[in-house]
Amino acid sequence: MYLRKNWKLDSVYTDVGSGVKVNKSLHKMIEDAQKGNIDIIVAADTTRILRTNEIANVLGKLRESKVHLITVYRFLNNDITMLNLYAYISEYEAKAKSQRIKHGIRLKKEKSLGELG
Repeated sequence: MYLRKNWKLDSVYTDVGSGVKVNKSLHKMIEDAQKGNIDIIVAADTTRILRTNEIANVLGKLRESKVHLITVYRFLNNDITMLNLYAYISEYEAKAKSQRIKHGIRLKKEKSLGELG
């Protein structure tokens, strides 16, 4: 399949889960890029691939080996500082969301226990 810029779409890595540890597709994409099988990574949004500073550093190193990173909503000019900034923001947002969910579950449990008593 050819895209607008005459790029050939070779592989699609689907992100269906949440959390960097369970996302095997993300790790497979990075592994393929490290092997030189990928020239350009196109992602829907930075939050889908820049999950942690560690991943941002890996993507920054890939950038040095000429792997380009483009997102649909924000174009990253392959600047390692910008990669790390977006990764920090994404990681912060993910932690905040996790805390809100845990807090909500805790409140729900307390409410149901209070109704029993």
